[in-house]
Amino acid sequence: MPDIHTEKNTVAELRLLIQNGRIYSKDIAERRFYPYRAIVLNNINVSINTINISRCTPVHTQNVYIAGHMQLVVLTPDTDLPGEQETVNSLFHMGLQRLHLRKPAYDIAAYRAYIAGIDSAYHSRIIIHGAYPLYHALRLGGIHLRSAIRHEPATLQQIKDIPYSAISTSFHSWDEILQNHTPYGNVFISPLYDSISKAGYSAAVAPEGISGVKESLANGGRYCPAITGLGGIDRSNIPTLQRLRYDGAAVLGALWQSKDPIAIFAALQAIIK
Repeated sequence: MPDIHTEKNTVAELRLLIQNGRIYSKDIAERRFYPYRAIVLNNINVSINTINISRCTPVHTQNVYIAGHMQLVVLTPDTDLPGEQETVNSLFHMGLQRLHLRKPAYDIAAYRAYIAGIDSAYHSRIIIHGAYPLYHALRLGGIHLRSAIRHEPATLQQIKDIPYSAISTSFHSWDEILQNHTPYGNVFISPLYDSISKAGYSAAVAPEGISGVKESLANGGRYCPAITGLGGIDRSNIPTLQRLRYDGAAVLGALWQSKDPIAIFAALQAIIK
């Protein structure tokens, strides 16, 4: 029987471990390397028909238990800040597992230069919002598709060799998630609260809606992506997202508009732990 305390398990090994009742929540649901967790869960959902394992509904089957572990996600500011790459390296060192690198004005050369300033040990934790060829070239953690381009033929051609488990996208209503049938590894839902970084961008999505969405997807036997809350996320509302079983909480303004982003990250991380 293979060792389960490693992220190097193949899907075949994981299937065997599940069938023999040797996988626990710590071994899958609480893995911190998010793209890997998505790949594992996707394959299990498709391949293990006798055990209903889903992100949407915690399931007990003998000693198999899949439960949510909310992850703190950081988005970069739209424009560069002094010492930003040094701060990002510090956040990774402190335990950040997923950075969404979003720079609307960047071309592929600028993205490459930015990533060159990040310790290569952390490249697999970066989700890039553009310059998609860099996903393979720099062995990044994933890509993010804007809602405006995710169905464009040119976009689909460009990302055809990237697994959906490594792709995230954005939705702005619960109905959009229910109507979606593409197996993205992660989806953002926003804005949950009034934006900190964008003036006038007010809350438009009820945070509590996630419960009905997860229930509906689970009852219909449908694939359930990891759902990350975005928009006005700070220390005052992270406990609510935890209680509602969000898979992730994405911070932007609360971190980068503070005088000490590292201290804010530590405080938010302490709440989630």
